[in-house]
Amino acid sequence: MAKKNKHKEENKAGQKYFALIIPLLIMIATLIVFNPSVDNGILHGWDDTEYLNDRNVQEFKSGTFFSDYYLGMYQPLAVFTLAMNYQSAGDSERAYHASNLFLHLINILLLWLLLVKLTGRKSIAGIGALLFAIHPMNVEPIAWISARSTLLFTAFYIGGLLSYLKYTENKKPLYFIFTLMLALAALFSKSMAMSFPLVLLVLDYFRGRTWNARLILEKLPFLLFSVIFGYITIEAAQSFGHITALQYEYSLLNRFFILCHTFFFYLFKFIVPTALSPIYAYPEVNGGMLPWLYYFSPAVPLLLIYLIYRFRNTQKELISGILIFTLVILPVLPLFWSRIFVAADRYAYLSYTGLFLIAGYLLYKLLSGNFLKNKSLRYAGMIILAAYIAFLMYSSNQQCKYWKDGDTLLSRSIYLAESKPALALSYFYHGNIMQNIAETKYREGYASSNEAKVKNSFTYYRNAIQDYDSAIAFNPSYMLAYTNRGMIYGTMTYANPDYWEKANNDFNEAISIQPDYADNYYNKAWLFFISGDTIAACELWKKADEMGSVVAIDALKKNCW
Repeated sequence: MAKKNKHKEENKAGQKYFALIIPLLIMIATLIVFNPSVDNGILHGWDDTEYLNDRNVQEFKSGTFFSDYYLGMYQPLAVFTLAMNYQSAGDSERAYHASNLFLHLINILLLWLLLVKLTGRKSIAGIGALLFAIHPMNVEPIAWISARSTLLFTAFYIGGLLSYLKYTENKKPLYFIFTLMLALAALFSKSMAMSFPLVLLVLDYFRGRTWNARLILEKLPFLLFSVIFGYITIEAAQSFGHITALQYEYSLLNRFFILCHTFFFYLFKFIVPTALSPIYAYPEVNGGMLPWLYYFSPAVPLLLIYLIYRFRNTQKELISGILIFTLVILPVLPLFWSRIFVAADRYAYLSYTGLFLIAGYLLYKLLSGNFLKNKSLRYAGMIILAAYIAFLMYSSNQQCKYWKDGDTLLSRSIYLAESKPALALSYFYHGNIMQNIAETKYREGYASSNEAKVKNSFTYYRNAIQDYDSAIAFNPSYMLAYTNRGMIYGTMTYANPDYWEKANNDFNEAISIQPDYADNYYNKAWLFFISGDTIAACELWKKADEMGSVVAIDALKKNCW
């Protein structure tokens, strides 16, 4: 009897270690697929340099990470990790990209543990974790340094869900405290974590917990944190202009259709992750009408609502997966928000975990013969699945290469753009990339008295002007395109005074489009100042300061008082 018990214990230990091979193999496959991302550069002009050139990041002033907004977002822990990278590696790209990939590996392991905990089946967890690991929609937060917040908040978020499940099993207050701390860390990493208390309710439903007053009261601290951080998020976005006027005015009804279409977009890209772009624009409006496909999109959420109601008591895996996806993606769906882009790949990173739960469950049923009794059909299904996984791995590998640098990325966006708004945005941001390169070369050449480098910068300035010309052609009211083009013309007046008039015309056009934008007056003041008209410049800087420009006061102190 003793030998039998010992043999059983050895078998259990062997099975336990064998089970760990599954996430290990998934991680190895992930390293192979995402290896190109480690060799990518810093995306100049696409947020990366905004973080890495920040003095507080460079000098590791950690207090400011929690007191200041960065690029219209409040994500102090994410900025903290970027500052840690800077202290150890400076401008070395590999350190930042390797850190992002490492965080993705942690998230794979955490999701594997969560799916095992929820379903009790390592096969389901393995399928779901594999799809999460290699899905092309997940390339953006891994390959883009500035998307670090997505990876970080996901780690804390899933860790919090695991801690909560442990709490529901033993009711020890320590695990509740852990859950609360991890939820707070997720919110300090990215505001999308505000869905956390609602997902806890989904887990309660999945585990069959009795709904009572205590169950609801447990969620109140999490809900309070979400409300506070929701308010902070709105304040941060407004301070940076993320909540802004769009090219087209949309009625409330049209916004509903845009929301439904965006919801469908994420579901469609989950199955068919092709033509992935860094820029997804709001749709064109012709005669008050959206493209016809938008008016069919409400059928998708309506169908899901029916499925939730119809199978709420029998298919908890499916219903829970739908609810997790919906609740996590909901805060970034474009109903009242007027963000510049209507969607972004990185928003799918955590929200897709609900869909990976569904995929793991359904594919397990398929492969185990619960759906397909015929062996030939089952083998055919396995072959199709293997081909699909190979497609995902190849697509993710290629997608990493598009994030190599800003020029490659935005050129890809221009290639994929299918509407005037998308083309206008793509050309504008490609122009920003060219302008950023030009300014760097100009400063370096001017500082070293290298005339050849200064002249070379003008080549990039002209490329940027062409991009802004294209952006304005596709959107004649693109205020920022006029502003940026005017700044380039202003800079070029140092070499040729004839550009002054073009710069002045662009600033006047920008002011006519958006007269309440204070920095337009600041920019025009700079143009007058470099031409020697200090009186006119000071009047414009004073106006900009009165309108709320945060930089005009320094110009006034230095040049006018």
